Amino acid sequence: MSRVVAWIRRHHVGVLAVSLFVVTVLLFGVLGLGTLVALASLTAPLDALVGAVLPWAVAALLLGALALGLIAALAWTFVRRLSLPKSQRAADLAARIERHNEWARSVGLSAVVAPPRPTTDDRIDDLKRRYVDGDLSEAEFERRVGSLVDGEHREGRRGHTGRKRGPRRERGDAERARGR
Repeated sequence: MSRVVAWIRRHHVGVLAVSLFVVTVLLFGVLGLGTLVALASLTAPLDALVGAVLPWAVAALLLGALALGLIAALAWTFVRRLSLPKSQRAADLAARIERHNEWARSVGLSAVVAPPRPTTDDRIDDLKRRYVDGDLSEAEFERRVGSLVDGEHREGRRGHTGRKRGPRRERGDAERARGR
């Protein structure tokens, strides 16, 4: 059973599209047959006409509701797969909307449209560009690159618990590195 569920999850767009096609064909078939039954029952009394057409009408309503649900599911799938532009302005606007609207908060749109956080390499490239453009002096460039590299080095030395090592251990590491 789990293999079937896994296959459906991988191919859910195709499953939704095929299901919508089948339900639409069934809906048109039910509508066509219901119309023929209604036309054939026109000469019968009203209660016989209603009795003959009612099952077809109920079936058509159920299939129509199912078709609308499948259309909504396909639309939702396509909307979720859209490549939304990433910008801090859009993320701020979405966050403001999420503060006031529970449904918007459940969707998490602000996380979707937020730009990715720059990596250390991205920040160093930006500093290089600013240095070449003359916005930074050599000393300021070296200081900022050094602080970025030191910050990355500190992040790399954190344990698996995510806590920073204490100052005594850092001194011990430095002394071991000097050969003491």
